[in-house]
Amino acid sequence: MSLRLSLKYRIAVMIFLLEAVMMGIVLWQTLGQSLESSRTQLAANEQALLGAVSGISRIALLTEEYADLQPYFEDLLKDPRIVRVMLVDAQNRVVASTRPDDVGSGMPALTDHGDAFWRSREIANAAGPLGVLAMEFSNAALLETYARTRNLGLGIALIGMLIIAIAGVLAGFLLTRRLERITRAAQRFAQGEQVIESGVHGHDELGELARSFDDMAGSVARNQHRLQESEHYNRMLFEQSNIGLALCSMEGELVDINPAFARIIGRSVEETLQLSYWDITPEKYAEDEKFQLETLNSTGHYGPYEKEYIHKDGHLVPVRLQGSLLKKDGQVFIWSSIENITERKQTEEALRESQRMLQLVLDSIPVRVFWKDRDCVYLGCNQHFASDAGLESPGQIIGKTDFELGWRKQAERYRSDDRQVMQSGEPKLNYEEPQSRPDTPPLWLQTSKIPLRDLDGNIFGVMGVYEDITERKQAEEALRRSQKMDAIGQLSGGIAHDFNNQLSVIIGYLDFLKDHFPEYAEPHQWVDTASKATLRCMDLTRQLLAISRRQSREKIVVDLNSSLQDLENMIARSVTPEVKLEYSIASDLWMTEIDPGEFQDAILNLVINARDAMPNGGKLMIETANKTLGADYVALNPGVESGDYIQLMLSDTGTGMDRETQEHIFEPFFTTKPEGKGTGLGLAMVYGFAKRYGGHIKVYSEPGTGTTIRLYLPRTDTSEAAAAVSQADRIDLPTGDETV
Repeated sequence: MSLRLSLKYRIAVMIFLLEAVMMGIVLWQTLGQSLESSRTQLAANEQALLGAVSGISRIALLTEEYADLQPYFEDLLKDPRIVRVMLVDAQNRVVASTRPDDVGSGMPALTDHGDAFWRSREIANAAGPLGVLAMEFSNAALLETYARTRNLGLGIALIGMLIIAIAGVLAGFLLTRRLERITRAAQRFAQGEQVIESGVHGHDELGELARSFDDMAGSVARNQHRLQESEHYNRMLFEQSNIGLALCSMEGELVDINPAFARIIGRSVEETLQLSYWDITPEKYAEDEKFQLETLNSTGHYGPYEKEYIHKDGHLVPVRLQGSLLKKDGQVFIWSSIENITERKQTEEALRESQRMLQLVLDSIPVRVFWKDRDCVYLGCNQHFASDAGLESPGQIIGKTDFELGWRKQAERYRSDDRQVMQSGEPKLNYEEPQSRPDTPPLWLQTSKIPLRDLDGNIFGVMGVYEDITERKQAEEALRRSQKMDAIGQLSGGIAHDFNNQLSVIIGYLDFLKDHFPEYAEPHQWVDTASKATLRCMDLTRQLLAISRRQSREKIVVDLNSSLQDLENMIARSVTPEVKLEYSIASDLWMTEIDPGEFQDAILNLVINARDAMPNGGKLMIETANKTLGADYVALNPGVESGDYIQLMLSDTGTGMDRETQEHIFEPFFTTKPEGKGTGLGLAMVYGFAKRYGGHIKVYSEPGTGTTIRLYLPRTDTSEAAAAVSQADRIDLPTGDETV
């Protein structure tokens, strides 16, 4: 086991062994020289140490990475001569220190005091100053050794100058030889060698200093190696990144880029570095770039935002950028990442085109299409459906429900159908349903609904299509009525024709009996009674024959106003005194071609029906007017042709009719009157009359309100002076007095 003695104790032992030496003054001078030599050597070591630490600090100042520097500084404190280490940047701000409280504050005054003194070194590069490295050292140990040696020398000075001189020389030799090794190692370290060992060993202060130096040199070498590896790794990531990366000056000069950025604009890295940022930016983005630059200056970062770059071949490349400010070597740069979004833009445009094409197809098909989510909220529709809903475009339907649209009365039923389809997973096809809207007559729709499923088969909504079949339903109903009327007319016409022949025979024989037996008065009364009954039967058959007649009689041009004037007295006698008659006659009424006799029968039938509907009296309005029926009217009334018509309207304030009664009023033998009070042929005759002369009838009635009947007869193109036929010219039916 070796005895560990410090340098000061070794000197004391040497002086004690040479206590006989009587060269005290020489020893004093020798010790003084040795002390000065030690100071010189330590000063050189301090400068070498400053140089070594400055190299590491320069790297930290360039990269602004100070985290790894702090442990290194703390390792330096293992040297007892080192009291404090700090690194100050170009802004005079402490960025690293062995005292954490110093970091972030300004550089303190470097004032020597007592045994402590400061050494500093400015760190710079070609661009200018980077900062200052300052180290505080202490000579307390050295001065203490010197004082003890001096006192001992004075004590043995009397023993002998020679021994002191020899001891001083020997001590100086031993000290300077090891210090020179440390000095040479520090010089090699300052020259850039990374793996350095001083070669000095021992357990004294010089040994400790040598070990501290060796540890410091090793730590610096390891830190430099880590920094080199980190720089290599970061550069590799920079070069191999698929995202474009660029470093440019605030003026737009491209300082550094990776290959991915160069590929975006179709150039090599070398070509791109010859350009400025503005060479590859279209002028149309000048305002956008100005705004992004203002954002960058105020917040330190910009984006992300989208723009375009100019490719080498001239076309524009869509990109997405974002970045931030970066300080390097005392300058401010813009660090940006750039993503080529060409494929994304192409995909988005293809999707938009697909959506436009789908919407075009949906808008072109002659049916209404809509789709909803599981909450029965609309997700979309085609233009036809949007128009039905009172919307200008399909996009306005999104987010709405049936309760917000014109068919809110049917909304609950529609929602029930939707939920049934979604819950069952089964389509509901081709069912007919009515629909009412506030601004249109009731409609009939043929609807189909199917569940909507995602890729996993889960139902996420319902899609429906429907077709407006109102015209078809009206046409079917009109055809049904027409066929029914034709069938009844043919049946009643055939019966009436045969029955009329038999009645002609009966009336003939009754006339024969009356003429050949004039002397029998009482039988004559029987014959007259039978003749009247027979004539009533013949009148009934005439009505039946009128219903079954398909062709009109000989037509003449008629002024309905004149015809009504001729019938005014007859109409007045046909109603009760409690019924008030009012007329509204158009002054410029058009002409029509009809049989005046049939018109008379039709008017009287309508008047009598109105009278019977007002048993307690009321008001009957008779009105004539010119009407032009257009395509909209024809669309709602199948079988009617567009054109000019004369309208004859009779409106009463009677009991009115419900919808079911209105469905049957023109059928032969249908009547709402008590038995024996009507034949049910009156309105059937009016219906047949209108059809034969190219007209039609419209009925509006509500129970308790009254009934309005409009008879439309087509306008004639014939212009004859004597158009109107007076009722006085009408030929009366036979009275039965003639002989057959």
